[in-house]
Amino acid sequence: MKKFLSKMWVMIVLLVLAVGGLALYIGMLARPISYGMAYTYSDTVSVGVEETTMEMRLKFKNSSKVDMTIKSEGTESTVEMWYYREGRKIALLSYVNEMTEDEYNQAVESFKADKTLFENSAVEINAFKIKADTEDSMSDMKCNGAVVFAVVWGVVELALIAFGTLSLVFFLKNRKGGTVQVSDTSVAE
Repeated sequence: MKKFLSKMWVMIVLLVLAVGGLALYIGMLARPISYGMAYTYSDTVSVGVEETTMEMRLKFKNSSKVDMTIKSEGTESTVEMWYYREGRKIALLSYVNEMTEDEYNQAVESFKADKTLFENSAVEINAFKIKADTEDSMSDMKCNGAVVFAVVWGVVELALIAFGTLSLVFFLKNRKGGTVQVSDTSVAE
């Protein structure tokens, strides 16, 4: 393994992957919306004497449209909606089939002109959750896909950094022809 890691092309590839992977990781975690991943909320609701589980899912398609899916009692319906995002807040506007693009643009302009109108209808969003301004934290929508990505890619990134560093150490040691102190043990050729 040491011989393989001490090769220059292995070192370069590992370091490039580690730096590129870190940039991707930071970008994915810092983004305001997890596009293509579903934010979900599930709750048990009482309908008369019966209780049923309702699940709501938002999947952001682009910078102005989101698919909202509601699943209850075995039925599922999906509608496409307009939304507006400013910073780390979003406001759902209307169904796409009920509002034209021109009407959407007018609504956006009214939000830009009157910030309090936007603030009153907006909720906070980040890559991991949508948080309503209510005391009930149970109404938060979570993006499980972003959480899984953060954990899995975090482990992969740590491995890339570790192997890239080892490869750099072994390569430099191989060029000098001496030994390099790694932890408390001396690595010799």
